[in-house]
Parts: sequence; structure tokens; C-alpha cells
Amino acid sequence: MMVYGLPPAATVIIPLLRQMDSWLGRSLWSALDQTVPVEVIVVTSDATPSSNIQILAEAKAARPDLLVRERPAGARFAGALNHGIRSASADRVGFLLSDDWLHPQAVERCLAEEADIVSTGREFYAEDGKTVLTALRRRKTNEEYATIGPLHERAEYLGYFFLFRRKSLEAVGGVDETLGDSPGVDDFDMIWRLLENGATATVVPEFLYNIRDHAGERLTLRNRDDMLATFHRILDRHHVDAALRERLVSRSSHWFGRPILEAHEDLERTNRLSIKTPRARKRLLILTPYLPYPALTGGRIRSWQMARSLTKKNDVTLVTFVTPSERHLLGEEARRQLHRWAVVDYSGEPLPNTRDLPPCVGRYFRAPLQRALFDLRVARYDAAIVDSIYMSCYAPELETNLVLTEHNIESTLLAQSSHGEAEMLRAYEDRAWPTFPLRAATSEVDAVLMRRRCAGGRTIVVENGTDPSIALSEPRSDRNAVLFMGTLNYFPNVDGVLRLFHDIWPHLRRRRPAVRLLIAGRSPAPEVRALDGRNDVQVIADPMDMREIAKQASLSVVPLRIGSGTRIKILDSFALGLPVVSTAIGAEGLDVADGEHLLVRDSPEEFAEACDDVLRNGEMWRQLHLAGRELAVDRYNWSRIYERFETALRDHLS
Repeated sequence: MMVYGLPPAATVIIPLLRQMDSWLGRSLWSALDQTVPVEVIVVTSDATPSSNIQILAEAKAARPDLLVRERPAGARFAGALNHGIRSASADRVGFLLSDDWLHPQAVERCLAEEADIVSTGREFYAEDGKTVLTALRRRKTNEEYATIGPLHERAEYLGYFFLFRRKSLEAVGGVDETLGDSPGVDDFDMIWRLLENGATATVVPEFLYNIRDHAGERLTLRNRDDMLATFHRILDRHHVDAALRERLVSRSSHWFGRPILEAHEDLERTNRLSIKTPRARKRLLILTPYLPYPALTGGRIRSWQMARSLTKKNDVTLVTFVTPSERHLLGEEARRQLHRWAVVDYSGEPLPNTRDLPPCVGRYFRAPLQRALFDLRVARYDAAIVDSIYMSCYAPELETNLVLTEHNIESTLLAQSSHGEAEMLRAYEDRAWPTFPLRAATSEVDAVLMRRRCAGGRTIVVENGTDPSIALSEPRSDRNAVLFMGTLNYFPNVDGVLRLFHDIWPHLRRRRPAVRLLIAGRSPAPEVRALDGRNDVQVIADPMDMREIAKQASLSVVPLRIGSGTRIKILDSFALGLPVVSTAIGAEGLDVADGEHLLVRDSPEEFAEACDDVLRNGEMWRQLHLAGRELAVDRYNWSRIYERFETALRDHLS
């Protein structure tokens, strides 16, 4: 599995000398499982035991974005932190000890603040990791914190988990490595220096950092006298007078070897604070049977628009197959569009058919993708959106809320073409659909059929759409050319092209001898390629920008006899500004009226006559052009369609 993703929102650095395996795992995954993309850097040493290294290796197998670095020779605790800072790529940096752990929203909550230093509260847990022992007294609000005057008091008050601006840390040289191994004391010194250097600080009231009680262990790695000497060096650096020095040493004595519980027994116990509101950004996993980028075909366009639209307010991981010839398509632009990609090679043989799958579904049931879903720990996601019946074979692996989005009723398509698997696929749909509590169809026609065959759960309509911004700058009615666009190895389109050429095109050429036919789309089938150059027909394979082809035409045609769902090619024609002539099945499911938005004709003679009428009658061309554009903008805009889908999805999850 190859994993790609967005630049991290923050870097969390975990210094690791040696740790109990169970605590290290909890600490590590608390950082990896944050609600925003986080770069996690673990800085090991030559003393890190093999069991710890094995835990890191297992985590990296599941999350290849985990970074493991070895601290430089001779570097101690502060050196490990500085090495992590130098390795970080995010603008914000936080520290996490290897036996402590974060609330899932700790980073997201801190990122909501603009200050150079953001601090949260902490809680102490017993060795079982479940029992809360004590917490700091009520956290000050940010307004209360702002009233603290002396810098040493502001530095002292800040809580345990910090998120720093990396440039602020770099400006003061990070953690002072000359202080030795002095956790807590070196943080205090660094924050004091940051504040002296003009850094801004803020506090958040929530307790988002959890600390393991060490059951009487000392907090320091060095003896009390050395720690106290280090603290006095810090006070000397900041020119602290004798009276203030005595107060600070007394107040900070828990740094110098007192057990945790004793150090905090005088503090007021409070109820734990937590973030009560639901997480704003949901974690969504989308499973597609093919790489949806670049979005050059109807199915890919729909899948890509769904993923992009949901990414605006959610963290989306897209899991998909990729062929060797498609790897180059995963460029920087594609990777920046989504939270994370998990891309699996479509190679080898399918898994044994132990789930009674039709062959057209079973060919997508493959071990690498099954393993990828296991590694992604799907239970962490709020929902898994399975994009088409072909990927429903993975439903048993998806231990979360299930949503199915159908582009077509696939068994209907197969039946219309007399395919032998139609009945087998229909029976499978009847078994698979009820396992998805929420299902989406592209038209009310398909939704009614799904509801009739699947009593449980909810079926909604999520229409196909278009991007109104693709409009041609100067669409014209006087270009004597007709356009057919679509995926040219998709059997309904192949059938439509052959019907157009053999049955409709001769009638139109008799009416308009000079008319040209442009057939443009991805992967033309051999029988489609064979039409190129015959009777003023041009076949354009794999155009990168359909607008360059469309601007040569004045009319778009959809002569389909096989179909389910709705035709994106009609909606894209509307958005481009081209009038459309279609068959009834081609326009099925769309909220269009014959004679107002397009012309609907079924017989070859009537279809050709309608094409001639539009090309000949400038006023008819203009009216269809304007009505189609208006429908594309107001009704079938992708962004509005998926806003409605997201609302339905969130209602379902709540």
C-alpha cells in the first residue's frame, strides 16, 4: 500500500530512551490518531530496547508516514527534542513523552489558537491508565492568564502539553542542551526565553494531556542536588533576586524529586474537563474500484467530486486500486486535494470466492486491499463510504458506519445488454444492499427501485452534477459539428456510438452533407477507433481537456439505448453551453423537459431531424443553450449536491 496525504497540520515529537511496551503503544497511537493530519517523529537512542523498536516497526507498517529518527551521538533528552525540531516539517511543533498520551482532539484544539505558545491542562492517571488520581486546579481562562504580569509567573503557569510555532523555537535555539537531563525544568527555561524573545502565549481550559503516575518514582533522571543546581543556573540566567529565588525554589520543589502524588496532594481536586461538543470534522473513508483522478470519465468525475467536496469539512482517506500505467497520475496536485490516499496495486489474482460473489464483483476482492483496510484501522473512522456495489465485497472488513453510493443499478445495465451475469448480480444486490443502513442513488427512478428491493435502512437521492465553471467562453451555433463524449470502452457508450454512426449519422448527412462528428473520450474500444476517418468522423482518444474539443462543436448528442442512473455527459454539455439532443433513456432521471432544456427523440430519423433543427435554427439553439446553462448552475452544481449529501450523512451519523 502506498499512502499519500496532505501536509501535516502539526508535528508531535516523542523522545524515546526506553519504555514499557504498553505505554509506548498508547502514547504513539494517541499522536497518530489525532483528528487532524499530524506528523509524528519518534527520536530513539542506542539504548532503546528491541521490543520498543518492534512496536515502532509495527506502527510504521500501518502508518508509513510515521518518522523514526535516532538522536545524535552524545545527545541527551534535550538533544532528542532539538533533533525532532530540526526534523519537523510542520509550522507547529508539540512534545509528548513516551508514557503519556493525548486527547484525540488535543492538536486540533491547540491549532484553533493563533499564539506562538499554546498550553493545555494535564491529568494524572494510575498505573492502570484508567483511574484519574488528580488534576491541576481549575485552569485559568485566556483572559485571566493575560492578566499575569511577570514573565516567570506566565512561564510557570503554562500547562504540560505545548504547541509551539517552530520559527519561535528556532529563534531561541530550542531546548538548552547544557542543562542536561532536566525534564520540566528545561521546559520552564525554554518558555521563559521564548516569552523574553517576544513570543505570545495562550492557554486552553481543557485537560488534553494525560500523564502516567510513576507510583513513587522520582520525576528526575538525575539526583536532587543536580536538579536544584540546574534550576539555580536558570534563575541566574534570568537575573532573579534572592527573595523571588526562594519563592520559586519552594514552589517548584516537585521538580526536585518529590513523588507525583505528594507533589500534588495540596492542589484542589476538580472534575475532569473535556471537549463536550461533537468533533466538527468527521473521519471518512471512501472506497472506490478505480483511481478517480484525473476525473476524465463519468464514474471518476462523480467519485472525485464526492471526495473533494467532503474534504472541505472532513478528513477524508480515499482507498483505491491503481494500475502500473496510472501511478504517474498521482502527482502533487492530486495528493494535495485529499487528507490521505491509500493506493493499492491492482495486480495478482482475486481472493478465493468464499462470499458467493458474482465474477464482476469478485474480481475486485483482492488481498492487498483487504490488508490495507486492516492496516488503516477502519474502526477509527466515523463512516466508510463504499462507492458502488463492486466494492461492497469489503463490507465485513469495514467495522464502522456503512454508506453505499451507487452510480447505476448495475444489474439493470447488464440486463439491458443481455449479459449473462445480470441475474446473479441482481441476487447479490438484494443481499448486499440491506447491509448498508444508508444508501444513495443518482436518480429517483433508481432510488424507488432500491427501496422496493431493500426494505431496511434509508435510500436517498444524490444526483449527478457538473461544474458550471467549465463553460465555453464563446459557444457558437454556426459550427457545423456534433459532439459525442464519454468513456469509449464503456459498453453503453460503445453501443450508443455504433448506433449513432450506423443508424443516425446517414440521415443527418443527407440533410447536412458537410456536418462533422467528433467522438471524444477515454480508452476507445477497437470498434470505436475503427470509425475514425470514415464519413467525416473524427475519434479523439483521451483528451486532457474536453473544452478544447467541445469548442469545435455546436451540439452534443446522447443516442444511448442502455442506461441506469443519470448521464453526466448531458449535465457537462449544459455547463459547457452546448444544446443537447438525447434519447429518452439517455435523459432518464434528470429534471429536464423536452423542448425546454433539450430535445428528446428515440427513432434514428427523428433524432437526425432534431439535430438538424438545432443546427439550422439559431433562436432554438440560443434558447436551449440558455436553459441548459441555467439548469447546470442552479440545480446540478456539484458543490450544492454534495452539501446536501453531507447534511444527510451527518444526520445519519448523529
